[in-house]
Amino acid sequence: MIKDFIEKINNGEAKILTVESAKSLKGKSIKWMYFGYKANFNVVQTTVVGDIVEDGKNRLELLDSKGMPTYIYAHLDSKIYEEPTFTCSDSDREVYYLLCE
Repeated sequence: MIKDFIEKINNGEAKILTVESAKSLKGKSIKWMYFGYKANFNVVQTTVVGDIVEDGKNRLELLDSKGMPTYIYAHLDSKIYEEPTFTCSDSDREVYYLLCE
């Protein structure tokens, strides 16, 4: 599954998850991943997108539809991306997503 997802990132099918795209995905099921420090740390997750909340650390956190944390964040002070973009706890490792079929 990881190999297929990475192929979809490389061919442009999987998109980077921004705050704006997450707002439009609320209630929808997505598959998502970010690249780990080592290849064997890459994992594809499935989540039904919920609310976006501020976590008190100058970042927004994406919750799932049950209000549970996904541990992906949009760092509000990041200058890396043109618009607020979800990453892991490291602000330079963006989250890629696909809608579940």
